[in-house]
Amino acid sequence: MQNFINKLTHSIIPGSCYSDEYRCHNGRCISDHSTCNGYNPCGDNSDCSLAAGAIAGIVIGTLIGFSLCIAFVVVCRRRRRHVS
Repeated sequence: MQNFINKLTHSIIPGSCYSDEYRCHNGRCISDHSTCNGYNPCGDNSDCSLAAGAIAGIVIGTLIGFSLCIAFVVVCRRRRRHVS
């Protein structure tokens, strides 16, 4: 009976999520396992929002990695020409 009362209270009071749940911006509670899974369980896309800094870091990291790959290819081709 106590479990039923806890669940009822939990569903009535918006924004009161359990410790294993994520609180969406709209107050909905979803399972921690449902965040950033490609779906929209919150209904407002707040379960997986990337900050501008995170996006900038991803872009910069990708550009640096791509530049290193190009540099590696260029160095390898130059070494082959000198060896032949």
